[in-house]
Amino acid sequence: MGELIRHIQDTVDEETWEQIHDFSELLEDFDVEDTEVEEAWDAEVDQVKTDVETMMRRLEVLEMENARLRKRCGALLEQALEGSEHGDVSFRFEDGRCPFTGHRAVLCAASEEYAGMFRSGMVEGQEGIIGVPPGVSEAGYRGLLEWVYLGESTSPCCMSACLVFACVV
Repeated sequence: MGELIRHIQDTVDEETWEQIHDFSELLEDFDVEDTEVEEAWDAEVDQVKTDVETMMRRLEVLEMENARLRKRCGALLEQALEGSEHGDVSFRFEDGRCPFTGHRAVLCAASEEYAGMFRSGMVEGQEGIIGVPPGVSEAGYRGLLEWVYLGESTSPCCMSACLVFACVV
């Protein structure tokens, strides 16, 4: 029985565990037959198992939805990094090259700084060309775009690009 209790405690959230614990303490205050306690306890355990199974199904659904969204965002990122004609914004480096494009909607959703550029009538919004701050490498900006599109970056240069971006904008 002790192993089952430990398993349940490890499986349920703190609030549910407190409810189970309070219920068992309440039963101790009453003069109830052991079989009644066991039946009540079994009912609580069954309910907890059902709740855990429901949460696990919901988690699976969320994980599948997350995978679909990451795939879509990844496709948008690839368009941006390949300089696709489907992007509606270009990023110009200090040497004049524009190797990346972007999508205004994605940029605005991920960054208030980008949203402000497009909202305020700034030249970037009108021309669709965003100047990359001096000193930011292509690899660094690639990492920044990974972060904007995916919420994470595998690029070690991303942090420096993010810092430069935050200081300049």
